[in-house]
Amino acid sequence: MRRNCGKGSKNSLDSAISFRDVNFSYEQPIQVLDELTFDVPTGKTVAFVGDSGGGKSTAVKLILGLHCPDSGKVTIQNRSMGDYKLDELRELLAYVPQNAYIFNGAIYENIYNE
Repeated sequence: MRRNCGKGSKNSLDSAISFRDVNFSYEQPIQVLDELTFDVPTGKTVAFVGDSGGGKSTAVKLILGLHCPDSGKVTIQNRSMGDYKLDELRELLAYVPQNAYIFNGAIYENIYNE
């Protein structure tokens, strides 16, 4: 299943993740992200830090394909989000939420707990 998050030309930068002028709101007219632009270079690790309510979790939800931006463009590996199927995104990304639940046991058991 493809998300309707737009399709388009590839990004010219060599970025793992790129946001260009991304706007997003859960409910109009309250805008959570206002023209957010950033790049995560390929092979680099980044952290989103900032005040509560600043849009960090929302940006991650856009990266995971849980939401689509109202406007602007999100690309992963120089491909528009709309070019990915959800299962393809899930193969590329890992997410640890701020309220992660860790179970007693080995790391393997926490990751592959069924």
